[in-house]
Amino acid sequence: MAVVDPNEVRLVLVSSESPFDGDRALHLWIAATPRVDALRTVLKFAPLGSIAQLSDQHLTVERLAQLNVRPRDVRDLGAAP
Repeated sequence: MAVVDPNEVRLVLVSSESPFDGDRALHLWIAATPRVDALRTVLKFAPLGSIAQLSDQHLTVERLAQLNVRPRDVRDLGAAP
């Protein structure tokens, strides 16, 4: 299993409106992409009308391995802490 370099992984905060009650939810997404592509790539997969911003947080090599992050992975990690 190839380990992704933590410097090549971006954490992105995504705010999107709930289709059920109109409230906005904040989720943490991971994008194993170049920095310049991270927001655009995440927004391709996030709900329509979402707002995204890069996070200052970083994941450790161990955490990336636990999540089985591969190059070019983009996924929602769930509700932001």
